[in-house]
Amino acid sequence: MDSSNLAQPFIRQVGRAVAILRTRNGWTQEVLASRMAVSQKAIAKFEAGNHDFRLSTVWRFAVALAVSPADLLATVADPDASTTARPRGPLHGLAQAGWRRVPAETADAIPVFDVQPRAGTGRARPEPLAVAWALPPTGRHPTETGMFLAQIRGDSMTPHLSDGDWCLFSEQFADIDWLGKLVLVRETDASGLSSWVVKKATGISLDAREARVLNLASSNPAYPLRQVHLDSRGDLAIEAVVREVLGGGLQRSRT
Repeated sequence: MDSSNLAQPFIRQVGRAVAILRTRNGWTQEVLASRMAVSQKAIAKFEAGNHDFRLSTVWRFAVALAVSPADLLATVADPDASTTARPRGPLHGLAQAGWRRVPAETADAIPVFDVQPRAGTGRARPEPLAVAWALPPTGRHPTETGMFLAQIRGDSMTPHLSDGDWCLFSEQFADIDWLGKLVLVRETDASGLSSWVVKKATGISLDAREARVLNLASSNPAYPLRQVHLDSRGDLAIEAVVREVLGGGLQRSRT
């Protein structure tokens, strides 16, 4: 028997898993294609189970979708869920805070990035993309450059942040009072991929060269203290400061 025929059910299963994870992120096929530097037609063909693949392809999909290869292969459809249900969009959870999706060219619109910073230990991901643009509530129009929206994953910053909370970040943080600030930290690994975590600034000290070092902690003591140099950039660097917690997280939605 042709071994390729035996592999077809597995190929279709992986294709469905990719589609499920993509829609959970609120991404179109075009967004995923952009992350992987392939065409939308290639993504459609793969999700339909009409494209054979190598293990390296599974790894590329896992990285783009911010899951492990094992998680991707273990993803299955919910048999009780409607296959025609509309996936959650990239702004799911922001509407209750008064934000609405608008075209990119809209004045005062803020980009929504798929960074998904984790409040704990980061997971390496490709460079983030702006998956949508959002307009703040009426009467509130931040015009500062370098602002963006991103959704937090993980609960290590509870009660400051809940899993699923949306935050308004600012890349403008010169000459601010660091103590008590929630900051977005980027760490780049040897492969060039980056991970993002949110920590709280708890203190400033000087190293042996008298350079300023910021102490960063999670609310959950299970996660170790991190330190980042304020006067230079290395593999670990502050990328933005939380300007406002917009809410929408899982724990907040229960109360």
